[in-house]
Amino acid sequence: MLFQNVMFGTYTRRQSSGIYQAVLDLETGKLTKPTLLIQTGSPTYTVMSQAGFLYAVNRQNGQGPTGGLGGFNVYDFNNSGEPKKVQEWLTPDASEAYLAIDEKRQLLFAANYHLATLTIFKIKSDGTVTQTDQYTASGKGPRPEQNKAHIHFANLTPDGRLAIVDLGSDKVTIFDVTDGKLTLQNVFETGTGFGPRHMRFNPIYQNVAYVLGELSSLISVVKYDTDTAALILHKTYPTIPNDCARILKIRTALFLGHNPR
Repeated sequence: MLFQNVMFGTYTRRQSSGIYQAVLDLETGKLTKPTLLIQTGSPTYTVMSQAGFLYAVNRQNGQGPTGGLGGFNVYDFNNSGEPKKVQEWLTPDASEAYLAIDEKRQLLFAANYHLATLTIFKIKSDGTVTQTDQYTASGKGPRPEQNKAHIHFANLTPDGRLAIVDLGSDKVTIFDVTDGKLTLQNVFETGTGFGPRHMRFNPIYQNVAYVLGELSSLISVVKYDTDTAALILHKTYPTIPNDCARILKIRTALFLGHNPR
């Protein structure tokens, strides 16, 4: 029988206490009852490196979006799968919304929604990190949720650049990354009030990407020009016809799933 461990990040404002773990039976699809693995504050996003280090958002001494301390913890899973905390990175105010790892260059990208920052860290051999650069977004949009810049997502393009999605200013910004430093390459502006939250590249046709508009309930298909780092709008689709979620089928037989709030 084939089994896989599954971890769940949670908000700890009420009953939850941190990161939970369950076992998934890959043959039956059944999941065991989750049990507490790591006690920590609101680990709302986690990412595991290929080297066995878990990077988990950490929120301390604050229940709202601001105040208290925010950041992430680093856990080593190389000792029989038992997590050992090897670093706690905390700064005043809000915690990160998204974490991503660049395995080739051994970098960690941390996107902070409330502070509108993207921070780059160099990952050392023991899993701990040191900061190498930080970008702060600016701008705003027409909706109440767009009173300022809000970076919600940051991850790599297929050719190794960094795409930063800003829900607040309706922009996707593309950077080159060299020695842990950012260099601006191009800016894609979505429709006004689009409210981009997430972005995903097609794994087969890697010059095609999909940008999710959380505030507008739209998904835009864009083409990616590797020479100029430009994103070019191809077409935009609604995601909630008749006020219900749907799955948008792409002709490559891939599926994009979106569950509107």
